[in-house]
Formats: sequence, C-alpha cells, structure tokens
Amino acid sequence: MKIYHLLGWLIVFLLGVGWELVARAELISALFLPPLSAVLWMFWMLTLDGTLPAHMLESMRNMFIGYGLAVLVAVPLGVFMGYSRAVFNLFDPAIELIRPLPATAVVPLAILFLGIGPAEKIFVVFFTCVRIIVVNAMYGARSVDPVLLETARSYGYSGFRLVRRIILPAAMPQIVTGMRISVPIAIVVIVAAEMLASDKGLGFFTSLSQRTYATPEMYSGVVLLCIIGYVLNWLLQMIERRLLAYHHESKQFMR
Repeated sequence: MKIYHLLGWLIVFLLGVGWELVARAELISALFLPPLSAVLWMFWMLTLDGTLPAHMLESMRNMFIGYGLAVLVAVPLGVFMGYSRAVFNLFDPAIELIRPLPATAVVPLAILFLGIGPAEKIFVVFFTCVRIIVVNAMYGARSVDPVLLETARSYGYSGFRLVRRIILPAAMPQIVTGMRISVPIAIVVIVAAEMLASDKGLGFFTSLSQRTYATPEMYSGVVLLCIIGYVLNWLLQMIERRLLAYHHESKQFMR
C-alpha cells in the first residue's frame, strides 16, 4: 500500500510541474495563473513576515472554538437521542428543520445579531458542525447490537452507566466519522464567513488579494488552506487510531 501512497504524491508533484510549465509557456495569463515557483516564493515571504501565520491563527482559533463547542454539544445529545425515544422526539423536529439549511445562509443572520467579530464566525462553524456530528452520534448509538444491550442490562447496567460504558464506546466509530467529516466543512465555512464579512483571517486575506489582483498572494492563501486541511485530516486519523484501537483490534480478531 505504501507504493500507492508514494504514487499519490508523485501525481501531486506532476500536477505542480504541469502548473509551472503552463504558466511559463503563458498559455494562461500570469494575472490569473502565476508560476507555481512564484506562488511558493510569495508563500515563503508571507510566512516569514508573519502575514500568513497571523491570518491563519485568527481563522483556526475561531474554527476550533466553534468546532469544539459543536463536539461538546452534539456528541452527548446525539447519543441520548439514539438511546432515548423521548429525547429523540424532543429534539428531532428542530434538527430536521435546520439540517437542510446551508451554512452560508446563516452568515447574514449571524452578522445581523453578532456583528462581524469572532462570535459570528464561531457561531457559523458551530451551527454547521453540530448538525453533522449529532446525526452521526445518534445513528451510532442506534446501531448498538440489541443483544449487547440486553446482556449489559442483565448485569445491572442502566441509565447513564449503560450509556457511558456500553453505548458510547460502541457508537464511537460513527461519532469519530462525523467529527472527521465536519473538519473540512468547518474550514470551508470559516473561509466563506471571512470572505463575506471580516477584516482578518485567511478568507479575508484571500478575498482581498483576489480583489486587488495580487494573484500570487491569493494562491498563497489557497496553498495554506490545502496544507491546513491535509494536516488536520492526518491528525484526526491519528487520533482515530488511538481512540478506536479496541475497535480495530476486535475487527482483526473476528477475521
């Protein structure tokens, strides 16, 4: 499998070479597609002078606060919705109403009530991620083997103890999946919110560069977003392997 991973990076390298050759041959105007080497040089300069790190820290701070709040709310809510019919009936109508609503449609409302500061970005990320994670947690809790639940009840497990010791560990694979799916969407949302209304952050920086035709700077912001997305996905995969080590080991045992 490692050979395919290396081939994947080779494809990325070849795409970069193709970008450089197309730009150098001026098949596309440098105003729209500067050479990759120029973009990487600008990326390095903007990193050294602190411009990109400052905007990145602003975006990531707001994103992680919103994402963290979504996890804290959605995981217990989703698990109890999957476990308790009463809790499900109480919250399901509201969740089903907001699930189809695009996150970008909430941005104007957030600006109206919260202004264009960090609170608006945090709320939009929270609103986006909580819907995904709560549904995954709910279906994860519902997918627990009924035989396992009956066996646990026969040993005296009930209520919160049953949820904590049996349902939550069994639902964890789907919960982690929801958390992983939410991260790239959270990046998209925070950038969109910053493009629409902000004076700092990667979305603001990229949008401002595009409007002022500072194309290498714009692509530098895009490159940084790609790196952030890749690194966060890699970190979540590492966390998933550690959190779900028991799950992967049980699957290997069953084989």
